[in-house]
Amino acid sequence: MEKTNHKKGVMIGIIVILLLVITLGVIFAIWNYSRTTDNGDFEEKELAKTGSDVIKEAIASHTTASCQNLTIEEDGITYLSGSNDCINFNYVWYSGKLWRITAINPDGTMKMVTQDEITAISWNANNTYKDSWIYQWLNEDFKDTLYNYQNIIVQNADWNATKDENSTPVKPPTDSSAEIVTGNVGLLNAYEYYQSGKNIGSSNYNYKDSYLNVGYYWWLITPYSDSDVRLVYSRGILTDNSPSSIEHGVRPSVNLKSNIELSGEGTKSNPYTITIDKTPGKPGELISSRISGEYVKVDNKVYRIVGIENGTTKLTSVDYVRDGETVLTKKFGSNTNWATSVTSGDENYWGAYLNNSWLTENLKQYITEGTYYLGQYPNNVNYKNTICSVSNTSETIKNCEKITNTWTGKVGLPRVGEMFSAQLGEGSETSSDIWLITPYSDSNVQYVSNHGGLSYHSPSSTAYGARPSINLKSEVKIISGDGKSESTAYEVGL
Repeated sequence: MEKTNHKKGVMIGIIVILLLVITLGVIFAIWNYSRTTDNGDFEEKELAKTGSDVIKEAIASHTTASCQNLTIEEDGITYLSGSNDCINFNYVWYSGKLWRITAINPDGTMKMVTQDEITAISWNANNTYKDSWIYQWLNEDFKDTLYNYQNIIVQNADWNATKDENSTPVKPPTDSSAEIVTGNVGLLNAYEYYQSGKNIGSSNYNYKDSYLNVGYYWWLITPYSDSDVRLVYSRGILTDNSPSSIEHGVRPSVNLKSNIELSGEGTKSNPYTITIDKTPGKPGELISSRISGEYVKVDNKVYRIVGIENGTTKLTSVDYVRDGETVLTKKFGSNTNWATSVTSGDENYWGAYLNNSWLTENLKQYITEGTYYLGQYPNNVNYKNTICSVSNTSETIKNCEKITNTWTGKVGLPRVGEMFSAQLGEGSETSSDIWLITPYSDSNVQYVSNHGGLSYHSPSSTAYGARPSINLKSEVKIISGDGKSESTAYEVGL
């Protein structure tokens, strides 16, 4: 009996000791996570900062004597407002694109817009955003290039597309009278653009210094009248235009979720990165595993990834090809047929020039033939017509039932509606008109003007610039670089 009691006592002692160890462990964990203040209140240890916390701290740290007013507070929204010299801390690198944060919303989400205009297309025959080809392009073609967007950007966000007929934009309504369109991707409205430059002056002409002015024409989401839509002029001036008569640049906008975390400095050279974005490629990784927008260096020339097609990586040159040191003299061709201009052998035309003299032996080892679409793009048509048959009745769906004429070859040009088919420079004053591969009609070809919009001209009577497109072989690999800028573009090899 005494032995039994002894064993029980030992077991109880062991249990007590184990309980004490567990209890002490829990207490230590709680103490390590938190601490008690002098007045005995419980205080949490600082947790990881959200993106909006990081931006608020950046605003505070960049407020100086010369940059005193960096924000406008209204209805719980913090709008970043000021010149590019002062608002120089809001750059974000996400999914192969450089963005600018424009506002912090009351719920901690943040709105941002691409630094570049990504494409240039027509709006539609009417000025209703929900029914526009812009809406389609943003929420189909562009959205599909965004990495992990389900966890990074707000899904089915509200975009205020209410008409504003005032010369100076007013705050759009949010009640039942508002025109609210839901979508993952949208555009800035006129009032948001107005707020971006309000701290540097009330005149539209002062908006040339706004951090959102990129020196090109680009669409806003706001109808100005029953026939016109708001846009930003190349000098930063707020203006309007017919949605069907001309094609302007598109700068997509998204809302970052409130729980995302940012790292980096937020400068153009060292932008913030998102912790759950795709990490940079590593040496030995196939370039075909990368994402649209990243920079790639091939044969000492820098390109941007357009997309991955059939296992090959399509690239478009960042810089213009020049015939000589400073002048651009090549013409598109003798007619609108790209294949004819290539096979004619007459290197006065861009097609033949790019596929012969410009195409070096070193570049040939990295590229393969690609398919280039030659669908016509006249005024007031869906951008899908550049790859779909003009007579196609399903042009508003993602995959065309009928494919238009194509050309297969080594070196082509961007088409209308394609990623990075717009101007990628530093503004109209330093940009050149550049040919696209897309015919306007049987006698004219589309080009991107130095102001960032589309126009067309006779292919053989006018000499514009060119930005070549190529397709990398599927076995091309990364050697070095991180793909985030021209200076850190991926170097590639076989």
